[in-house]
Amino acid sequence: MQLPVVEAGDVGRIGLRTALAGLPLLRAAAEADRRWQSFLRRFDLEHTFRLFKQTLGWTRPELRSPRHPWEKPAPPARPTPARVRRGFRNLRVKAALPAGAPKPGRPGPGRPSGSKNRRPTTHYDVGKTVKRDRTLTARRQRTG
Repeated sequence: MQLPVVEAGDVGRIGLRTALAGLPLLRAAAEADRRWQSFLRRFDLEHTFRLFKQTLGWTRPELRSPRHPWEKPAPPARPTPARVRRGFRNLRVKAALPAGAPKPGRPGPGRPSGSKNRRPTTHYDVGKTVKRDRTLTARRQRTG
């Protein structure tokens, strides 16, 4: 969208009404630009709310968990499954590798690469007994 550029000294010559006529268009363009930027940022917001809901559990109702008298109560120092899952990130860095480097393997059985094949494969006869004409014209003449 092209709007005429109006200098400060030109307002009296072209009229104030003409100079201010383009302001709604400028405001609409700024509003459209702001809406486009917020549309692009919606992915950040969606993933933030996903974190709040899934990892932090903000969608769960704040209800008292029912007591089960037959279960032994867990000690307060025992971590929850989510805390254990978050702690694995630190454990993996500190832990040593459980296995060493693999040993080089030896070549498998068979003919070594680069040597000639001394025993070619046997080719068996297909066992076709039907005699066919060699050319297409002979076949067409026979079938009619």
